[in-house]
Amino acid sequence: NEYSSRSHSILTFILEKRFEVSNLEFHKNAQAIIPNKTQFVDLAGSERVKRSKVIGQALKEMNSINLSLSTLGKCIRVLGEDAPGFLPFRDSILTKMLKDTFSIDVNLNVLINIS
Repeated sequence: NEYSSRSHSILTFILEKRFEVSNLEFHKNAQAIIPNKTQFVDLAGSERVKRSKVIGQALKEMNSINLSLSTLGKCIRVLGEDAPGFLPFRDSILTKMLKDTFSIDVNLNVLINIS
């Protein structure tokens, strides 16, 4: 939301490594591509409704952010289980955008700044 300080931001880098692979069976070269996707996510902080005393559009934004952070927490918790179950990534726009991150083959690093 360009008019509010209550928002998440996601910066995505997609890098591809391309190299030639010789195919002896067909006597020609082919190109192999290995994709790599890196995402930097700046999450808006959650707030308590009673403490912030906001109303109207700001209250809707706050509730939406709190829901998306809660859903992100649920997804990370499910991935941490010994036998991962259903991932609720469809419950918020944030987790829909980060869907590729919730995989066994992905390295997920989380840095938290609490103030």
